[in-house]
Formats: sequence, C-alpha cells, structure tokens
Amino acid sequence: MPKCSKCGSDLKENENFCNQCGTKIDNKKFNTKPKHWIQNTKIGIYFSNHETARKILASISVIISFILAINALSSMLDINIQKGIYEYTRSETARIAILEHRIKIYTSIILIPLILYYTSKLTEKRE
Repeated sequence: MPKCSKCGSDLKENENFCNQCGTKIDNKKFNTKPKHWIQNTKIGIYFSNHETARKILASISVIISFILAINALSSMLDINIQKGIYEYTRSETARIAILEHRIKIYTSIILIPLILYYTSKLTEKRE
C-alpha cells in the first residue's frame, strides 16, 4: 500500500490528496501494473475503451487463427501428396510445391500464437 511522502500515512489508490495532511498525491507513481506497449497506441486505447470493439476483435482473432490452423493442416496433407508425386516423377514443380507448403505451415505456426497474444493485449480492459 502506498504511503504519503510527507506524513507517512497509508493512501488508497486513486486518491488525489492525503487524508491526514492534505498533501497532493501524484497517482502516476502508484500505478503498479505495467502497461504493454500496444495498449498505449491509438488502436489499443480505442479497443480498451469499447466493449463491443473488444468482442469483435477477439472473434476476428479466433477466426483468423482457426483459418491459419486449417491452412497448416491442409498444407501437411498436400505435402504428402506432393512427396508421392515427386518420388514417382522427380519433377521440379512437385519439389517447389513441397517447399511452398512447408512455408505455409511454418508461417501459420508462427502467426497463430502472435495473433492470439497481441489480441489479448489489445482486448485487455484498462483500469
């Protein structure tokens, strides 16, 4: 619990003056929860202040993550098909297709947690 710098009495959060001596309190010193950098952007401030916008953003984030997961799974299946074609024909196009599908898989695997993490930071309600 924060203390008054002049008299040392206990202070409540969001008080502007000390109850004992009347000293003006700087509330910025007592804000103990660190803010994520994305919450300090204009879009972060907007989302943190609008309940409907937070719900919409969270829904969009889940949908995008689901689409990326489906993309990764379908790419894994396509790799098996392309490997069979490549082993049978040894064609350059099958080898390139395998590489493209691997890129899709790895990007999806990297993007899903990033999208979910930053969306969770954007949709956090400010105090």
